[in-house]
Amino acid sequence: MSQDAGLIAGATVRDRAVNLAGCLAELGQARLVLRSGGTEIGLAARVTDLPGVVEERVSADGEAVIEAPGLGAVFRVTRDSGFWTCGDPNAAAELRRRLHG
Repeated sequence: MSQDAGLIAGATVRDRAVNLAGCLAELGQARLVLRSGGTEIGLAARVTDLPGVVEERVSADGEAVIEAPGLGAVFRVTRDSGFWTCGDPNAAAELRRRLHG
């Protein structure tokens, strides 16, 4: 399966995290997975402070990796950038439209 990829717009970690959280909410993603230190932690998107979690992981580990299984997408936010990969062409088109600012 081919992977599409794109950027997450935002000048700061917080900007990128808020952009990502808003996009996932708009796309109705209720279940997310945080990958950190070799573990996977399930997140309830509407209950979790996703921007806060992303900022915390970037501060501690240098990056935050969030998976949205419902979209088939993985998001990485680092101190300097943010990007995503997605195997579903329709979902990738929506991510590109919503996250590129």
